[in-house]
Amino acid sequence: MILATMDGGSVGARSEKPADGAKWGLRAIGRAASVVGAIALVAGLGVVASPTTPPSAWAAYPGTFNPLAMNGGFTVYAREDLVLGNTETEGSLAAGDAATYQGGGQYEIIHVATGTSDYTIPSVDGDPTRLLVGQYAPSSNGILAITSAGTTDPALQGDLKMVQRDGPWQGSDRAGWLRVNPDATQPDLAPIIDATAQIYPDGLTPPAAGVGAGSIYTADTSPDAVAGYVEANAEADYEQAADCLDGLVDGPGYPVGVAENDGDRVVLEPLSPDQPNVVDYDDIAGATDIQFSPDGPTPGAANPLIIQVPAGTTHVDGARADPVGAYAAYMFWDLSQVTGDVEVVSGGRIDGSIYAPNANLTVQASPLDGQVLGQNVVLEGGEVHSFIFAGTISCDADSGTFEVAKALSGIAPDDLPAGSTFTVNYTATEPDGTTVEGSLEVPADGTAVGAGEQFPIGTVVDFGEVTPATVPGYDWTDVAIDPDEITIGAGTASVVVTNTAEAIPEGGFAVSKAVDDAGVPVTGLAGTVTVDWVAVLDGAPVGAGTLDVPLDGTAVGPPGTFPEGTRIVLIEVRSSLPDIDGYRWSGTGWSPGRTFVIQGDATAQITVTNSVVPDTAPRTITIVKHAEGEATDPGYVYSLQYRDDPADPYTAVALPLDTPVTLAVDPAATTLELIEDPPTLDGSAVDTSAWDVPVLSWTDASGAPVQEDAPFGEAVDVPLEDGVDLALEIENSLLEGTFSISKEFAGIDPALVPAGLAFTVTWTATTPSGQVQDGVLRVPADGTAVGPVNGAGEPIPFPYGTEIVFDEAPAPGVNWLEWGEPVFDPVPLVIGAGGADAVSATVTNTAALRTATFQVDKRLIGIDQSELLTDSFTVDWTARTPAGTVSTGSFEVPADGTPAGPGVEFPLGTLVFVEEEPLEAADLPPNYRWVPTGWHPSAWVLIGADETPELTVTNAVVRLARFSVEKEVDGPAAGAVPPGTVFPIDWWLADQPQTPLDAQVGTPVLSPWIPVGRMVQLSEAEPPAVDGATWTAQDWSVDGTPVEPGENGRVSIRVVGDADPAVAFTVVNTLVPIPIPIPTPTPTPTPSPGTLPDTGAGFAPLTLVGGLAIALAGLALLLVDRLRRRRRA
Repeated sequence: MILATMDGGSVGARSEKPADGAKWGLRAIGRAASVVGAIALVAGLGVVASPTTPPSAWAAYPGTFNPLAMNGGFTVYAREDLVLGNTETEGSLAAGDAATYQGGGQYEIIHVATGTSDYTIPSVDGDPTRLLVGQYAPSSNGILAITSAGTTDPALQGDLKMVQRDGPWQGSDRAGWLRVNPDATQPDLAPIIDATAQIYPDGLTPPAAGVGAGSIYTADTSPDAVAGYVEANAEADYEQAADCLDGLVDGPGYPVGVAENDGDRVVLEPLSPDQPNVVDYDDIAGATDIQFSPDGPTPGAANPLIIQVPAGTTHVDGARADPVGAYAAYMFWDLSQVTGDVEVVSGGRIDGSIYAPNANLTVQASPLDGQVLGQNVVLEGGEVHSFIFAGTISCDADSGTFEVAKALSGIAPDDLPAGSTFTVNYTATEPDGTTVEGSLEVPADGTAVGAGEQFPIGTVVDFGEVTPATVPGYDWTDVAIDPDEITIGAGTASVVVTNTAEAIPEGGFAVSKAVDDAGVPVTGLAGTVTVDWVAVLDGAPVGAGTLDVPLDGTAVGPPGTFPEGTRIVLIEVRSSLPDIDGYRWSGTGWSPGRTFVIQGDATAQITVTNSVVPDTAPRTITIVKHAEGEATDPGYVYSLQYRDDPADPYTAVALPLDTPVTLAVDPAATTLELIEDPPTLDGSAVDTSAWDVPVLSWTDASGAPVQEDAPFGEAVDVPLEDGVDLALEIENSLLEGTFSISKEFAGIDPALVPAGLAFTVTWTATTPSGQVQDGVLRVPADGTAVGPVNGAGEPIPFPYGTEIVFDEAPAPGVNWLEWGEPVFDPVPLVIGAGGADAVSATVTNTAALRTATFQVDKRLIGIDQSELLTDSFTVDWTARTPAGTVSTGSFEVPADGTPAGPGVEFPLGTLVFVEEEPLEAADLPPNYRWVPTGWHPSAWVLIGADETPELTVTNAVVRLARFSVEKEVDGPAAGAVPPGTVFPIDWWLADQPQTPLDAQVGTPVLSPWIPVGRMVQLSEAEPPAVDGATWTAQDWSVDGTPVEPGENGRVSIRVVGDADPAVAFTVVNTLVPIPIPIPTPTPTPTPSPGTLPDTGAGFAPLTLVGGLAIALAGLALLLVDRLRRRRRA
């Protein structure tokens, strides 16, 4: 062991050597620190260069930038004055001017106790350094102990470095290491600095030729020496840093809002995975707990969290981000715009570094996990833990993105169905050849949609739009993408996709009246006849009305127009025909037909012809064929058979559409029997099961309408009345139905398809007569069936027998999926198949996942793998795919640093969070303790193409030691101590009282394990009373070497060494008998001759002399024992 005492203890001879050196001059407030040299950062931590290093050229700025590189690896850097009012620092401290310890007890600068040991310490003049100051203030109090406790690594045993050489400091030996205070002859006189890594008297010698050689002084004695050492590794000067940080929100940074604010707890919106994430402090002011969205990553090296505090702020509420140690290295509080006095305060832990180079900064935290940089710094509260900021910030963007917006021509957004979007696919080819495919759903209202990710500058992105869905009343005619290819630069590129639509042409119709007088001129025709009309588009009524058609042949039509494809149905109200003296109305005919379809923008001219015959003419029987929809196609041929006598054969007659046919019927017949033949299509009989039952209608002699079903091939009897004309109408139509189509997937879990994704499917419908109709559907990925609808949102009808065939446009780009050819079932889809009014099809997309994985390797700090009591550690993972599905698992990571993976392939774009299972104390030897786990570059990984990223999980330890205390009892009454007597030993760690140790005679008691190198203080409470004896002396020794308590009655020792216990205390108490009081003798009368002596309570002279002799002997033994101890000392 190395024997090291503090605060009143002394070992060995004392000596002193005056310090000399150049005069120290204080720098003025507001001076600009000069940066006189730089070398590269080592493993992300500062290694301070010699001031002779050539000046830095800021080579990395503005491409990459770490503001806390200005700290040069120091945990806390005050550009001017540093005041230590907190409990301790696990790390290193630097003050450009003066450092002051305000406490009255002991302040330690250690390596690790409860924070992290995953850091190195700066080097000054080649010496590892934990305290670098311009000067140490003589007004300081107590003891500042640089112990580097928690590690035995020589490279981490840090020195004291002072620029001032003529201060009031002297040195003395503390068993081989150096104590500095104002008077070496009084080594316990505060203020004291214990430099336990430096040697007396060598450490008092100023360095020569820039080599520190363990000196407490720096080679550079200039006023800006500290800045020269510390800022040598800066990656930008303060002005550049402020400009960069100020421009993050509008530049390469990613603004992050607050998704949930509960006052003292905030949940942030999802972070960017590859940009500095910037939070406005005003949005989280008052919060003490920062949480992250489960839908996004957590802070890491590539996406640190920066909390920006606005100028003028004087109070900042610090906050933590659990778990302990997970994010502290990737967060920092940006106070670069703040000047004057400002405090960053929390009643608990603050995570992240604090950057306030122009402010008088007070930090109060318990603890602060991060670094500190300020103009002047006051530390209050608990500990500071050296979580070195490891994030990287780009001042000039190294990535960019794009957005796509929709423009419409010839159609307004309100003309589209609500919620309409357009699918735009893109392929991004990054500079290294990596391709990323994606798809955006762009709304019709012109709102731009961002890509949602960053691409490296120089990435080339090509765009293509999928055919838009059909919009009733319009045809899409053109699409223009401007530009259709972009090269990613800084910021956000804008792409506009313009779709042009033309309104479907609209036409009209007009109806005129013609009178067939059979060659007998009719005079006196006047008035009008009523014609009702109905307009139907895609199966939905779009208009209806009445026309008063003049008998003089003037054509009249309804107001307005109708979209091309609208079917018009006309019905003459025969009862509205005017009476004509001497004549009667007979049959009705239509030319070109009673039903017709609007074509283009033309006005269809329709003539309704009524026959008129003299009243004296025999009765006439006429029949006219009407058809609806598909049944009007000229390819259909209609006919019937009739007879007026059951004994006669049937007479066949052809029935052209909308043209009256006169039937030859006996004037005396009273019944007409009709049979309609099944229609033929292009000469072949049709399947009448796909047809509606024909309807036969007429008006009887009373003027009442009559209607009867007339099934194909079945006879229908129509009564005839003598002398009454009969105008029969028979109407045919096909049954109608509709269709739908839905999406299915093969080869993948449908849950891996993004929610809201839709596929574009074109359809072509061919009716039995060969008429063709087509359209475009957006088929949702979630399996919802969709079909064509009209402007009213109702299904479009198709005649039975219509065959539907499909085709799929290019599938939406999904980076983690590779699409195969779509498969439709059935092919074709037939309307009415199986007698169903609605038939359905499926389109199945076969897809293959594009996958990759990751690995984790183990890094150990403070312990060799061979010392561990385990071979592996368990890492749990939670994977959130881009589609939102979540899976979990775990795997073992070897302790020897060999990378290991989860054994699972993840879809590209999957965000995988990793967490190490709680570390077991049983996996360590008893003289080690785990400290918080760290991940680099982050505790998550975004799965990318053609790569297997590797994460490093760092497990660090605290090296522990313990001491023992053994009680010995000496003196003439030592045997009077009862067996098992407990002697309480009080002790302190970092000036904090600990649970007393119960020492016993001859049985050493062990302390708890504490970080190796810590200073402890011990004192014995009042020993227990022993009857008939008293305690007269107390002597302490360490490993047999006597030590003396200090003025406070405590023995102080640095617990360091490889043995267990590292330090063995012995405390010897002397116990002596309580002297027996000697009574004053009572004179004995001289007996008279012949009188017997008195035999009462009196002592014989011999007895008194014997008692006095015993008492004197006890005192003599006590004096001899004290003399022996003094000589031994």
